[in-house]
Amino acid sequence: MRLPTSIEAKLATRPRLPPVPVRREIRKCHNLTLQDFAVPLGVTVQTVGRWERGDREPTDDHARQYADLLQALAERTQVPA
Repeated sequence: MRLPTSIEAKLATRPRLPPVPVRREIRKCHNLTLQDFAVPLGVTVQTVGRWERGDREPTDDHARQYADLLQALAERTQVPA
């Protein structure tokens, strides 16, 4: 089944986040708290916790910002993003 072009475009531009278990590992490798992530992303500590557990996925701008942050930190460590 072919998806409508608008949906395919949305999926193609969605940022690639690391697997759920790796997200927490990246943060912990840098001794960062949930709050250290929440404040610059403009979300609550609970929201970041939900993203790390896989209960929820970030959307739009938050997804891009979160993916960029995780990628930048992963590049400084040996944690595969």
